[in-house]
Amino acid sequence: MVTDPIDFGGGVLSGSGDDDAFLVKLGPTGEHLWSHRFGAGDRQTIASLAIADDDSIVVTGQCRGTNDFGGGPISAPDEATDILLARYDTNGEHLWSRCLFSGSTWYDSKLALAPGGDIVVVAPFQSVADFGGGVLHGVGIDDMVLARFNLDGEHLWSRSFGGQYVDYPYDLAITASGHIVLSGLLSKGIDFGGGPIKAGSDADFVAQFNADGDLMWDLPFLDGTSVRVGGLAAAGDDVILMGAYNHSTVIAGLPLPPPVDEFDGFVARMNSKGAPLWAKPFPGAHFGGGEVNAAGELVLASSFSETDYGGGPSSDPTGILPSSSWTGTASSCGPARSADPAGSRPTPHAWIRRGGSPSSARPHPTSTSAPAR
Repeated sequence: MVTDPIDFGGGVLSGSGDDDAFLVKLGPTGEHLWSHRFGAGDRQTIASLAIADDDSIVVTGQCRGTNDFGGGPISAPDEATDILLARYDTNGEHLWSRCLFSGSTWYDSKLALAPGGDIVVVAPFQSVADFGGGVLHGVGIDDMVLARFNLDGEHLWSRSFGGQYVDYPYDLAITASGHIVLSGLLSKGIDFGGGPIKAGSDADFVAQFNADGDLMWDLPFLDGTSVRVGGLAAAGDDVILMGAYNHSTVIAGLPLPPPVDEFDGFVARMNSKGAPLWAKPFPGAHFGGGEVNAAGELVLASSFSETDYGGGPSSDPTGILPSSSWTGTASSCGPARSADPAGSRPTPHAWIRRGGSPSSARPHPTSTSAPAR
């Protein structure tokens, strides 16, 4: 999102609204290939994107009022802040775009591509939403909608979830088998399809659904705000959780030591049934998310003051650390609630790059993903 004129290497892009969205493609060595800016009289954002097998680009974000994302004017159905869904070819040419009625004004949407190319979107909504399958009615102040589209943008199905207060999504991932994994926050209680989850206060959660949107298992962290799940990634059919915790606690059934900082980072791995495989603390880190690359390595984004990712403590701005191995704790217990009642050890640390300033820098948990393999 940009407000002032900006140049990514292809010439200055001038704005036409309060906040504009942009889409940029760079070559393997960072050279500019193309860039576009989208704006109108109000606010537009691109919050999440994914690359399809044909190298086309699918994006989601926010649209408000009347917008032009490259295919001509489209309007948010209620003239408020709704959900953008759009697709561009590998050269940045517009293929299609639409605004999906959500009535939400606060939170970002996320998307991921399923095996075969279908688009899965999770987004917040207020009161009512319609992503193409008919009106969905909310229960509380903020609720969630999980929806699936084909690569041409045609609606396949949509589901809504919510409790009596505020519930919203954090992140979304899709496993190699096409299972949909969702993380987020619930307040007071929610039902994903396996029966009510009752919470005395705000709590984070992880839930997995099949390709049709039916619940497979859910895992609520019902001890207040002690666990924050900031990101998800799929490693084959396993699920990687990235987040932070603020006292000695259990992450997915595995105990972690008391934190050194107010919040310490953690990474945990669960199998396809929600059973924990290992968990690892990272004192001083605050993870914004990560992805598993084609080699099976986990690439993490984090802010930190000083931490050890496996190559020794670092607060050095150069931040290039030697290779060193690290291990986690394996377990066969499975606390996730199943709707249908052995894993890898943590991989060796390879390298770290640090960027920042003497003040503060944090990664934004915007997700960028390729199709699940």
